[in-house]
Amino acid sequence: MEKFRLSVLGCQVLALLVSAGVAAGQPSADNSATPEPPASPTPPVAAAAAEVPSPAPEPPQPEKPKAGKALKVIYDKGIAFATEDGEFRTKINLRNQIRLESTRPTEPDSEVTNRVYIVRSRLQLEGNVFGEDNRYKLEFGLGDKGSFSFIKDLYIDKAAGSAWIRIGQWKRPFNRQEIVSDFTAQFNERANTADYSGGGRDLGMAIHNDYEKSPEGLEWVLGVFNTFNGGSDRPVITTTCTQGMTAITCVNPAPTNFPTDWGPAVVARLGWNSKGIKGYSEGDLEAGRCATRSGCPTRSISPTSTRASRARRPRT
Repeated sequence: MEKFRLSVLGCQVLALLVSAGVAAGQPSADNSATPEPPASPTPPVAAAAAEVPSPAPEPPQPEKPKAGKALKVIYDKGIAFATEDGEFRTKINLRNQIRLESTRPTEPDSEVTNRVYIVRSRLQLEGNVFGEDNRYKLEFGLGDKGSFSFIKDLYIDKAAGSAWIRIGQWKRPFNRQEIVSDFTAQFNERANTADYSGGGRDLGMAIHNDYEKSPEGLEWVLGVFNTFNGGSDRPVITTTCTQGMTAITCVNPAPTNFPTDWGPAVVARLGWNSKGIKGYSEGDLEAGRCATRSGCPTRSISPTSTRASRARRPRT
């Protein structure tokens, strides 16, 4: 019996030793540093909510349109449209000459004839663009003595320092009577000698010091023009007839003032102006001092033309 008890006790001791060894082989639990369980992955919805998108950039504001330049309308010997700064300006002018004409031939028993007609009708447009250094002029003849409508003046002026460069068609700067405007002349028409002096309008280019405005002191202009005769600026009809076997055939082409052949002519003009004088006004209405001018086309051998006018004394 004693022996059986000892066996049972030995088995119990052996079981305790085996359990103790198994327990020693297991990792010991440390209550002071308990590891945190791994974080569970964030669901996609939660991740999208967590990342707050940055605000979208504001679209660029459209540029405000630049304010245009104010336009003013005034009367200056015509209706003038101009900007406040004077960069752009144009003046429209319509001038007319209406004449009552009575004619009595010198033959015996002749009757007096009367008529009213429009001698001249002109539409004029002049001004400057992109500053006062760029000028232009257009003068359109609506009908001179029943003639055709055609361009009288069409040119541009460009400032070059103290001088001006002009290109286009205008009155050749030769004889003074042709340069004077038809609407400021003292007589109804020019003298017949003006037709033989090579004046009138023509195509060309010139350099000048604004001679048409009579600058104080010396005025000058030098230009090259299309032909020698500048007086034939009105369109003409050239009739061409051909003799046939049984009849004569005539052809009337469109009226034109283009020259048939280019014959360049150099024209120069010099003048001296006193202060305040209007050199191209036939009447001395301003009581100015004397002025002397001369012009000479270098292609011909004609003498220079000098014209002097004696001024009246100012009224006291």
